[in-house]
Amino acid sequence: MSQSAQQYLRQVQLVIGTPGGPAVDVSDLRVTFNVRSASVETLKSANIRIFNLAKATASKVLNEFTYIELHAGYPNNMGMIFRGEICQVKYGRDQNMVDTVTEILAQDADTAYNQAVISKTLAKGWTYEDQFSALMRPLNKYGVNPGFSPSRTNSPAPRGITMYGMVRDEMRILAEDMDCDWIMEDGFLHLIPSDGYIPGNVPVINGMTGMVGIPMQTIEGIEVQCLLNPLVKAGGAVKLNNAEIAKAANRVPTNTTNGLQPVAGLDADGFYRVACVTHTGDTRGQQFYTYIIGYSVDPNQARPMVGPSVTAVPG
Repeated sequence: MSQSAQQYLRQVQLVIGTPGGPAVDVSDLRVTFNVRSASVETLKSANIRIFNLAKATASKVLNEFTYIELHAGYPNNMGMIFRGEICQVKYGRDQNMVDTVTEILAQDADTAYNQAVISKTLAKGWTYEDQFSALMRPLNKYGVNPGFSPSRTNSPAPRGITMYGMVRDEMRILAEDMDCDWIMEDGFLHLIPSDGYIPGNVPVINGMTGMVGIPMQTIEGIEVQCLLNPLVKAGGAVKLNNAEIAKAANRVPTNTTNGLQPVAGLDADGFYRVACVTHTGDTRGQQFYTYIIGYSVDPNQARPMVGPSVTAVPG
């Protein structure tokens, strides 16, 4: 588990350019950002605004640059919170009519998600591992590599299988067969068990490590806010103190046509899978937070039936 370092003197580094080509570092300017990621196939997205960018640089962002990378945090805990492809750029004036603003909408693995296709037949005897390897080959062309995947064994299939069309559609079928969610992030595709999480650092979120306010137990999951922490990743886990969570009363244990949705259960050991994480910041303002929605890694606890644990759309 990872205890947060001293959270003082916030830092942001923003680099825009072309992969393997020219790039500019605009970290000294005022930058605001909203980075959102969920562990249910939704692409990681970023909305970034840069103030008073030089006209020549703004022109390159509008017409030439295709790649953006954002690091944020504190001196002892700074890390990459987004890297991806520029999808849309707007340039104009801020509401005060004085500052110019370059607004960038970017997505991680946008081209791979929207363009990777497959036309492949696996002979009888194929396994989940064979299917996963075949689906990864078209994604490799777009810089996406295999990430974490659980050990899921199945008997060799008695019949062959044909995969044709968008890779994302075939990956969705494979994930459902394996009882997993999947996500593309930072150049990797992860298959995440529905009752597990991606191994790695598990940030401890409490009053001593930057937690802001009180965690809430809701129908969408356990919601918690903290000072910006780049270690929090969608599909990973965080550790909370259950005693600090504001409990929700639930009179209806299951979903009914006219009833209430069940609230997310509490994990006995305080481990929660991150279903959705949003990093938001302003290098000249107050915003510099991480918002988390998670649920218990214990399969015996109620899992949310609504919200980002089920479906998530970049906002």
